[in-house]
Amino acid sequence: MDRTSWIAVILCASGLVGWTFWQQKVTADFQKQHQAQIERQKAEAAKKDQASPQTLEAPKSPDAAPVVEATPPKEVILTTDTVRFVLTNAQGGGIQRAELLKHTMELGGEALISLNAASTHPVGALSDGPGLFSSSAATIVSQNDQEVIFSSKTTDGIEVEKRFFLPVAPAGALRTMDPYLIRLEVTLRRPKDQAEPALEPTRYLYSGAAAPLQSNETSLQSTFYWKEAKSGDMEHKMGTYFKGGWFSKAKTSDTFEAQALEWAGVESQFFSIIGKALVPVDTAVWASHFPVQIPGVKEEAKAKSNAIEVALGLPRLPLKAGDQQTHVYEFYMGPKEYQRLGKLDPTKAAGLWGEKDNRQLVMNYNSVPLFGWIFGWAIKPFAGWLLTTLVFLKGVLGKYGFAIIVTTIIIRTAIWPLYAKSARTMKRMSKLTPLMTEIREKYKDDPQKQNTEVMKLYGEYGVNPLGGCLPMFAQLPVFLAFYRMLSSAVELRHEGFLWVKDLSMPDTVWTIPGLDMPLNLLPLLMAGTTYVQMSLTPKTGDKTQQMVMMFMPAMFVFICYNFASALALYWTTSNLFSILQTWLTNRLPEPELKKRKVSARAGGGFFDRLQERAKQQQERARTLGDRGDRHTQSKTKKRKK
Repeated sequence: MDRTSWIAVILCASGLVGWTFWQQKVTADFQKQHQAQIERQKAEAAKKDQASPQTLEAPKSPDAAPVVEATPPKEVILTTDTVRFVLTNAQGGGIQRAELLKHTMELGGEALISLNAASTHPVGALSDGPGLFSSSAATIVSQNDQEVIFSSKTTDGIEVEKRFFLPVAPAGALRTMDPYLIRLEVTLRRPKDQAEPALEPTRYLYSGAAAPLQSNETSLQSTFYWKEAKSGDMEHKMGTYFKGGWFSKAKTSDTFEAQALEWAGVESQFFSIIGKALVPVDTAVWASHFPVQIPGVKEEAKAKSNAIEVALGLPRLPLKAGDQQTHVYEFYMGPKEYQRLGKLDPTKAAGLWGEKDNRQLVMNYNSVPLFGWIFGWAIKPFAGWLLTTLVFLKGVLGKYGFAIIVTTIIIRTAIWPLYAKSARTMKRMSKLTPLMTEIREKYKDDPQKQNTEVMKLYGEYGVNPLGGCLPMFAQLPVFLAFYRMLSSAVELRHEGFLWVKDLSMPDTVWTIPGLDMPLNLLPLLMAGTTYVQMSLTPKTGDKTQQMVMMFMPAMFVFICYNFASALALYWTTSNLFSILQTWLTNRLPEPELKKRKVSARAGGGFFDRLQERAKQQQERARTLGDRGDRHTQSKTKKRKK
């Protein structure tokens, strides 16, 4: 890339890192406040629990109903090829956790990734609002290796039956059901002798909690979201939402109205829990957060983080005495694999041009801090295309590292014409440097005249000063798409390449003793190739600018040092390709610097119009200055009289 491109990339990367550091600092401060609040709540709850049940119990009478002993906690397991659903009869019955059989906590380890393990509530538990759960255990009506049925009652006497089962694709489906899916059929019955309330309360179905799974995964990557069917929009909020901001106060939970709610869920960096209503209805969603400890982290300060939990509302339908309602939900508890999420509906083709399942939106590729609103429209398709290409090439080449290299070569080859045009423009601009220096010296006291003459010089020789920015505009969305895609690409997790053990993590080869500082090799190689590539680029700026450009590789190392090694591999390969391009371009004949012919078109060319506007502004400023001088002279004459 040329210098302009590198400046833009540095600014973008600096913005991303600066934003992340700021969010982490705010998160740390808020965690302390939130932890103190949690401790106060625990203390208050402990005081309430100290009250003896006998002091609150009314005297028994002979006609009193017999006391029903609480059902003891019990676990039931439903297993597929990829996940072990551990269900419990606690809190009315639900999925306590989902153990992913093909994903381990550490590379080469035996401990499995367990979703919803951070929560004390099972997925599918009924709630009246944030933190309002029934603690009564359910009775297991029946169970086998495909389903389990729970029976319980809510605090207001509603009979509840929950049937969790492994779904089977309908007849005529294009493929089998995804093994990470499980369905819930929940039936609510109001007893015949129970009066109907004036206003039916909103009941919620707990959809799980997500928490960071490793030390370098921040609570910023634990988010919650929901999707409305009518609008087609997905609301996506990071865990920092609860910290508040300039116009909002900090909170521990919040409730959101949703029209035709289709699905809602939570996610960590690489995994997600999505609860989908098979029939969208107008209801609400509540979300909350709570402090957790990251497993396997010894340092207490680094182990503290926050988890996010969410619940989607049941339909707000009146339930008359003796009536019942049945609602069906589907839960996805698994990795955030882009292609898998697009195929969750077995009735949709989901091919290259097919209709994909909209739960693929949870990837949220167009959400990039600071730059999403500018490049989001391009980042989203680029990120999906890049990941699809990587998966395909990995199947052909056997390694994701080779797939990244080949993908980089494809991208750089596609923009070769833009790079070639940019290189020619940079060379022609470098030949104008002596003339531009003369103009700056000649009009150093008149910046406006200086700019006019520089634009006139560009126009005379037909040099477009923005021509060197073309590769930047072509590569910037790709860089941001790579950054966004790699931040959640579970496909790269625990995938090695050469000395890199995990492409989704920094390639630490050694830890410097005493400093506890990791030595990451790929960012250093990236900086070295960046320096070589920039030294080969034609120099068009002054000495100060050249010095800044020489320090940029070091700045880039600082910014990208702890990024995923896959991103450093991409940029190192891109730099090597640029070095080859520059070397080949430098072997071509030097472009001739000739004055162009004056445009015969009406209104002139682009530079003619710029030059004309500059002249008009200069003339206008001169006219205003003359008027001011005449006004001053007139006042002076009046005083003399």
